[in-house]
Amino acid sequence: MTEQNTVPPAKKPSLLFGLAGVVAIFAFTTAWVYLGGRVLHLQSFYASFVFAWYWGIVDKAAFSRLPSSILASLLGVAVSWQLSYFSARYGTAGLGIGIGVIAVLLYMQIMHWAAYVITPATMLFLAVFTAPQLLGKFDSVDAGATIVAGALYMAGVIYVLKRVTGMGADPKAG
Repeated sequence: MTEQNTVPPAKKPSLLFGLAGVVAIFAFTTAWVYLGGRVLHLQSFYASFVFAWYWGIVDKAAFSRLPSSILASLLGVAVSWQLSYFSARYGTAGLGIGIGVIAVLLYMQIMHWAAYVITPATMLFLAVFTAPQLLGKFDSVDAGATIVAGALYMAGVIYVLKRVTGMGADPKAG
């Protein structure tokens, strides 16, 4: 019989803690939309919210994963952009080029080459940002700027929250 590594179940937060979390999320989101829209003149807020979901849920908001997550997300946007660029510029042949680039990227992910920048975030952003192109409206520069600015904003918020709440004491959490 082998010994199994089991992780004890996480303690469930109280209802009050959960409600405070929801209020904090709405407050920080409102602040980000104001800052990003009014001050930085960004428009692609869904890009930063997709990034926040990915980094928060998949990478557990680990600061050690932040640079890789940002680069991988930007690569996904860039690969999505090249698909529409080559298609618009060269027609069917351009579509073939764009799909070929995606095929190479998928092969590189399967082979674990350039694993620092070719991650599930790359594929998530490739999928998410190909849809707006199909609908005819996509600004890849704004999306990229929003990802970077949003990532820095959210990293700052998470850093402060971890310090204030003491929830960032685990060295594995980043």
